[in-house]
Formats: sequence, structure tokens, C-alpha cells
Amino acid sequence: MAYAFQIDEPINQGLRRIAAEQLDELLAEHQDESIPVHGRVHSARKRCKKVRGLLRLVRSGLGPMYCEENEAVRDAGRLLSAMRDSQTMIDAFKKLATQSQSALDEATAIIVRDGLLLRQHAIFGDTTAVNDRLREFRERISAARQRVDDWRIAGGGRAAILAGAERTYARGRQSMATAYDEQSADAFHQWRKRVKDHWTHVLLLEELWQPIMTAYGDQMKRLSDLLGDDHDLAVIAAELQATPSDFGGADAVATVVAIAERQREHLQIDAQKLGERLYASTPKQFTRRLRGLWRAWKKSA
Repeated sequence: MAYAFQIDEPINQGLRRIAAEQLDELLAEHQDESIPVHGRVHSARKRCKKVRGLLRLVRSGLGPMYCEENEAVRDAGRLLSAMRDSQTMIDAFKKLATQSQSALDEATAIIVRDGLLLRQHAIFGDTTAVNDRLREFRERISAARQRVDDWRIAGGGRAAILAGAERTYARGRQSMATAYDEQSADAFHQWRKRVKDHWTHVLLLEELWQPIMTAYGDQMKRLSDLLGDDHDLAVIAAELQATPSDFGGADAVATVVAIAERQREHLQIDAQKLGERLYASTPKQFTRRLRGLWRAWKKSA
């Protein structure tokens, strides 16, 4: 079924169904050797984030269970972070090089790309270490999956969902203001994480009014992508500046970093325009609207 609560199921049942579906599909993909390891790692990280987003939506109704299960899935996902990040940097640099052909000469692009590939090879070249991490990840996720049947939201779930949705919306709104006040890579990354939280919650509540929620979710996804590209470029710049000798020297690194910073400026301008529209309502106004949609949704059942 869809990654969304359904009108014909109790909320607790929906919580367990959604989590079980994500973790079952994750485990099946993880063991499918026809999928390249990069693809399995990428998919596993995405599904872990979806499960954590689900937990955040109902956290006020889970009590201590929220911290326990959120940390369990988070720590499992972190086992794959280095593998995923190495591929993300390569993909982001390829995109930057394609978009900046007039400003970035081919020789510099090749040297930097090769440096990033060598970093990735150092991670994946140790087959024993990679397999150990994959095995530990699978064991941790399997243990989390076995606990899903015990997940319970106190009080039926509706109040917890509305509280969770308001909380992530409010945090995203505040994080946007902080990002443009501080102008730091970390502040924009924090905003991106809050945007992804909210986008995940929109997906989970899509059935409240599908055409509107789908369109709204698409725009939140667009905002997440803009901020994701911004973060990837910031990570590339930091990686290159840390060890310039691995990427063609100081001059080559300075050229790439300057191009990346110009691109980040454009991304941040676009993100601000979109963010101001998506976060135009106050948190209370947003929740009031959501509560009305919930009542109409249940009334239609």
C-alpha cells in the first residue's frame, strides 16, 4: 500500500503497516544482489529516513518508544553514511561540471572527479569492512522490524499526528529564518532536514485531500531538492579545501570552490522564494487548516 495513512484503517494499524512495509522492502532490496551496492545503499538510507519521518509525526503519542526506535534506525543508517556520501559527492560534482562547462576547464574537472573516485574506492575497496557494515546494518534493521508490531500511539493517534505536523512545520519555518540570518552551510543543512521532515509528513497525510496535498508535497520536494543541491556543493567545497593536493592543487580547488559558491547563491535565492510561499502561514493557521481537512476526510468515509 501507499506510504500514507488510509481512511479505512485505525491510526495505530496504519503506523505499523507503513513501518513494516518500508522495512520489509528495505530488507528485500538490501539482499537483492542484482541491484548495485550503490543503489542498495541509497535506497536503504531513503527508507530509513521515511521510517524516522513516520516516527517524528507521532512522537508525542509514543512516549519513550520514540527515542528508542528513532535512535535505532538512525544509528543503523549511519553505518552506510560514508558509502552513500561518497557517491553523492561524485554525482553532485558531475552535475556541477555539466552546468559550468564554460567556467570549468576539462582538465581540472577530470582531476577533481578522479580525486573523488579515489576517495570512493578507498571506502568500497575494503570488501571485508563493507560487508561487515552491510551485515550489521541488516541485523539492526531486522531487529527494528521485529519490534514494529509493538508500536502503539497513546490516545488514538489523531492528536499526536496534528501535533507532530505542526511541530515540523514550525521548525521548518524557524529554520528558514535562521538560515538566511546566519548564512552558514550548517544552518541551510538544518533547514533542509526540517523541510524533508515536513515533506515526509505531507506524504503520510496525502489522503486528507489528495490533489491539494500532492501538489503541496511536490513543491516541498522541490524545496528539499534545492537545499539538497546546496548542501552537496558545500560538502564538495569543504572536501576539496581540506586536502587540495588530492584534487589538483590550490588553484584547481579555488576554481571549483568559486563556481560552487556562485551556484549555491542561485540555489539559495530560489529556495528563499519558494520557502516564503510554502511557509507563509503561521503554524497555528497551518494546523487549523489540517484539522479541517481531517474532519472532512473522516466525514467522507
